[in-house]
Amino acid sequence: MTRIRLVPVILIALISFVVLSGGWWAYRQYNVVNPLKDSLGHISGVQSVQVDTGNPNVITITLGRVSDLQSTYQTISKAVRSVLGDPQSVTVNIQDNRNQDLNDVYEALVPVLQQGIAHGSFTDMISATQQKAKQMHADARITMDEHNIYIQLEEGSHYLYQVMPYTLLRQGGGAS
Repeated sequence: MTRIRLVPVILIALISFVVLSGGWWAYRQYNVVNPLKDSLGHISGVQSVQVDTGNPNVITITLGRVSDLQSTYQTISKAVRSVLGDPQSVTVNIQDNRNQDLNDVYEALVPVLQQGIAHGSFTDMISATQQKAKQMHADARITMDEHNIYIQLEEGSHYLYQVMPYTLLRQGGGAS
């Protein structure tokens, strides 16, 4: 009967693991991460991109001043979807140039935003948040689409960008 030599088997398994891991890293780097960074880097307003692949994938994007956060974010989302596919496994973090005053303004606006979402009075919510921001000496731009509320606050050289997801509260019931 032949004996299995343990050292060569372990050595071959280790070499196979290293080759396969290196191949997976190279594939992920050259076919996922670099194309995504290139795609996002060409979007107006994007200053830097950091991609951490895993489950979930985390993409951190540093934005400079943009005139329309909603269109910039939608362009970013489209680029991410084209490379990574399923948006459920992706978290996009936006880095901005906020200060404590803008954080305070945002914290004061959150209850108004939540109330507007709960009551479905979106136009009132937008005008109320803009008035409240103006009272706190910040410029506000609030826009929405079917998935998110986009909050842009500016004060001097500082700016805050926040994307707030929401779900529309649907009323159930039969036909009357």
